[in-house]
Amino acid sequence: MRISPARPAVVAVAIAALALGSAISVPAGASADPTENVKITEFAYGGQIAGSSVGGDGEYVEITNLDSSPVDMTGWAYGTAAAPGTVSLSGFGTLAPGESAIVTDVTAAEFRSDWGLTDSVKVVNDGSTTLNKGPKTIYLYDAGNTTVDSVTYASGFLSGKGASAWVDAAHVGAKADTTGWTISTAGDSEASWTSATKSVGSPGISTLSSRSTAAPDVAITEFAYGGLAAGANGDGEYVEVTNVGRTPTDMTGWSYTTTAAAPGPVSLSDFGTLAPGESAIVSDLTPAEFRAEWALSDSVKVVNDGST
Repeated sequence: MRISPARPAVVAVAIAALALGSAISVPAGASADPTENVKITEFAYGGQIAGSSVGGDGEYVEITNLDSSPVDMTGWAYGTAAAPGTVSLSGFGTLAPGESAIVTDVTAAEFRSDWGLTDSVKVVNDGSTTLNKGPKTIYLYDAGNTTVDSVTYASGFLSGKGASAWVDAAHVGAKADTTGWTISTAGDSEASWTSATKSVGSPGISTLSSRSTAAPDVAITEFAYGGLAAGANGDGEYVEVTNVGRTPTDMTGWSYTTTAAAPGPVSLSDFGTLAPGESAIVSDLTPAEFRAEWALSDSVKVVNDGST
């Protein structure tokens, strides 16, 4: 079995970089104080999660280490009022260069499930320190209660629950209003995607981070060369592929085959964009038949292999 982009890997990497035209790398040299480069890079003051075990809806604030050195977040805090912050960020541990982490009003498990994120994405619950439609200010404090970054947004800045906004390179860390902030749309230059509950954003990933220029990292993670389904064109065999990287991967032009030929005869373009940690299925059944057999939701992406 083989899964591959329709073009050589080196070309695919170049295309991915061009699609993220506004991306910049982590600075080549560390700043005198790396903590100066931990910034607020995205936020949403409402999500679409229903029935959360802690009563939240999925609002979030993303922070990113934009320095070339790791930053220990012990003693750091987040809040929506003047210092000191009310939400401890010590649970993030150390943020690696380019790493983003999330503060949200739902549990870490609920947030990762909604956005298709792996357990490696760091998430802390805000203990009901909720945002609202504004006006409001988001504050990020270091271990000495110094305001490292802040963002003030006006009433009604976002278009509604489920929409996030992200900052461009020229305005990151401005400690100001939302000048330079863009409301997310699926497939934008921030590589935003749609969550299981139809929110749109890119939590845990920032194009201001060097991680955004990483090569696509999609792998075969499970297969079965025969199933027990009856009454269909196939019997339920399948191959699972997973985005094991830290950035979304556009599967347009990717393909699958059971021979050494490249490109493969089965197009994977219908998968659209795979979020970090998201898996998708190639099967000899139709998507509807496969989902029914395994009791999967419509959000699980499935393509038929055309009897390959």
